Amino acid sequence: MTAVLTNLPEPSWSGPRLLKLLSDADLAVRHGRGGLEDNRIRALRAIAEGGRRGLSQSALIRTLGLSGPAVSKLVDNLEVRKLIERDFHTQDRRQRQLRLSAEGLRQLNTCGDALDRCATSVFGDLSAEDLAYLEKLLRQLVDRTPPRHCAGVCENCALGGC
Repeated sequence: MTAVLTNLPEPSWSGPRLLKLLSDADLAVRHGRGGLEDNRIRALRAIAEGGRRGLSQSALIRTLGLSGPAVSKLVDNLEVRKLIERDFHTQDRRQRQLRLSAEGLRQLNTCGDALDRCATSVFGDLSAEDLAYLEKLLRQLVDRTPPRHCAGVCENCALGGC
């Protein structure tokens, strides 16, 4: 027989409720990105910022703050999805430059448009002061969170990352 708990006291602080809200917000943003994971989007943005000359994989490692193997797996995944292309460096044939493909640019633009719509619907009614304060609080949370060493493509755990 399963016991039913009733009249549970409310938590003395709003931490659990805030975590639930953050989780719900994260799900809404993920839905708007067309299934692309955070690190995939971050990688596409970094590669796009490299412009025509592209971006080396070592520069991508530094930009994302992930391990070499994690970025290698991420880049392989992006190439398989035909979101990026790998070309030889013009001056050093030992290096490969990463460039966005037409499909990668399309998906990055789609994600950006979806994020803009999501941000407008979520934050549109907040004042500039409230937005600045929210950003400050979220930065504090991010700064306290240990960095992930997984590129979000890990298949070894139930969470999709290490």
